[in-house]
Amino acid sequence: MNHYWWNGHVVETDMNLRRVAPCVSADPDLTVIQRHDPTGSPTSSALDDSHIRLSRRGSECRLMAPDAGQFTLSLSAARITFAAHGQPSANAIEHRLLQSVLPFFAALNGHLCLHAVAVSDTTGAATLWVGDTGLGKSTAGAGAVARGGRLICDDVALVRPTDDGLGVQLGARTLRLASPSPDQPRFPHADWFQNQTKRDYFVACPAPEQTFPVARVLFGRIQADGTRLWESAAEDPKSAVAELCGHAFGWEILTTAERGRLFGHIVDLTRQLV
Repeated sequence: MNHYWWNGHVVETDMNLRRVAPCVSADPDLTVIQRHDPTGSPTSSALDDSHIRLSRRGSECRLMAPDAGQFTLSLSAARITFAAHGQPSANAIEHRLLQSVLPFFAALNGHLCLHAVAVSDTTGAATLWVGDTGLGKSTAGAGAVARGGRLICDDVALVRPTDDGLGVQLGARTLRLASPSPDQPRFPHADWFQNQTKRDYFVACPAPEQTFPVARVLFGRIQADGTRLWESAAEDPKSAVAELCGHAFGWEILTTAERGRLFGHIVDLTRQLV
């Protein structure tokens, strides 16, 4: 079995993952097992590969990804079982696991896993750009890095309560930029490499256990004229947290009680952000 860091968690799995940092064998927080008997027919091209179908019964949640297969999450056993449908690529399986399934698992275990980009400044304080796909989170984060910031994570950000407020942790990250042009920032760091097919950039976690204090949260808006605008969180902490939760992975499958616990847990810690 292999062991990897993912947003501060030790994941034990029989898969070979490329986008997260391996770690020394330890007591795992989560086990991921792949069934090696693919079922079903190959993915239909008519299906939207970005659409995941969710179902839940008690402590078990199922996520069907058309481009990969079915992930079954057992919260009571801290275990994920994956059953491939057809012959999905290893890249598709890993992408779904890191970008969708593990964030859902984190949400169901009381963490706020956001669709966001995080960059720290020279003092170590982090800014979060939060919003839906297409708003320019990666481009905004890339600009901050070009000005001397440090990329913490892209696309998936795990936010935790800390003694001083909210913190964001390093983790698996994928940086997606539009087609490169001369005026777009580049990443000269040797750890970056380009996937020519999707123009994706991946980097291993140098210190996944490190937590950066969140100093600012910016939400992406599309104005009436089509231009994009990044605005600070609402002045009211509860409103700010409500908007954060609206961009959290797994929020839609949490029970009312689970939402209440997660919401209430971080409201008071958000006052320094507004």
